[in-house]
Amino acid sequence: MLEANDYGVRDGMMPHDDFRLFLTPPGLEDESEEVFKLKGSGKVCCGSEIIMGGNVREVFFQQTPKEQARFKELLAGADGVGDLDFFETVNDGKDFQITIRTEFQVDELSEDVFGDAMDRLNIAGGSIEDMWNEYFDGLLSV
Repeated sequence: MLEANDYGVRDGMMPHDDFRLFLTPPGLEDESEEVFKLKGSGKVCCGSEIIMGGNVREVFFQQTPKEQARFKELLAGADGVGDLDFFETVNDGKDFQITIRTEFQVDELSEDVFGDAMDRLNIAGGSIEDMWNEYFDGLLSV
């Protein structure tokens, strides 16, 4: 695995990509971000997925549909989420996941544009995780 700016970087190109890099942020062991460009697209995307697991997942699926919807609304209102280009929650009754993404035109690529996209992704992702932890800490301690 390569390293750049203290990030671990792994090539994960898929058939429909011009490129796809999986990133491990400094101080973490798991890949939690990706940067990719789909073939035929003029956009570079910086994204992340958060997937619910363990006790949190059990507690979430014990909640009523109204409580689950309230949780989704809380996440959508987290700091920085409004600055994302894409925010989606998926609940198929077995799994709950959040997908977030920022984008920029490939012909606008510069260090500043890329840095801004990653900053927006990280700010929103951090806020979502903080809200997630606060919400479930209260439920798990009951």
